[in-house]
Amino acid sequence: MKFTISLVALTILLLSPVSAATKTLTILGDQKIKASFKGDMPKPVAAQGITTDISGFGIEDGKLLRGVGFSYKGKSTVVRVTVEDVSGKTAVLIVNDTAPQLLRGAWRFISKPVAIGKTSTPWVFSSGDSTIIYCFTIHFSENDQPVVIYQPAVFKQSAKEIFAQFADDKGQ
Repeated sequence: MKFTISLVALTILLLSPVSAATKTLTILGDQKIKASFKGDMPKPVAAQGITTDISGFGIEDGKLLRGVGFSYKGKSTVVRVTVEDVSGKTAVLIVNDTAPQLLRGAWRFISKPVAIGKTSTPWVFSSGDSTIIYCFTIHFSENDQPVVIYQPAVFKQSAKEIFAQFADDKGQ
């Protein structure tokens, strides 16, 4: 299977020699969160032994895939992982994994391919950089309170132009 993933946000972050800053972002239409950035790219978020390390998009056979994931260095058992895109006015479920498998302390999810088009992926065709904000909710067997992490991912205009080259001719 041919698979090309472009983890634009984290790759550029690792290559950017700029100072860190905190930015306020809007989620779900009107709620505010704070996120740490290095230059104009978000930093991975760490909380209670969890570090988000994948939040991006890739291309497979000309279609867009979402890739999300985290590393976990705790002793509790992860029993459920939910990831949502909270960039817009309503949350969009990416995955609700009720039997998560961690391989060497890492959880990963790659979505089914989605045709790139003005209806299915309008942010690809918007001008300027786009920020997608993922909400990771991780539940543990030993604790009733889940860990909630907001991880932004910034997609530069140049990356979006590459994604747009794979657009579906039907404009979906």
